[in-house]
Amino acid sequence: NARQASSESALRITGTGWFRREHDEVAGLFSSAAVGNAANCGACHPQAEQGRFNEHEIRLPGGNKR
Repeated sequence: NARQASSESALRITGTGWFRREHDEVAGLFSSAAVGNAANCGACHPQAEQGRFNEHEIRLPGGNKR
């Protein structure tokens, strides 16, 4: 089915080189209980639901600022 093939080949932001470079120092958090996976943007970006990903607003799980 063409629709299924299209969704399987869709590029996810978490799979891009840019994402991996930007998150390399915190990649270990993706598998933590507080985050769960790389697609859980809101775990560290409190304004993600509004489309805001300003690096000055990042709050790492455990109350740490980046």
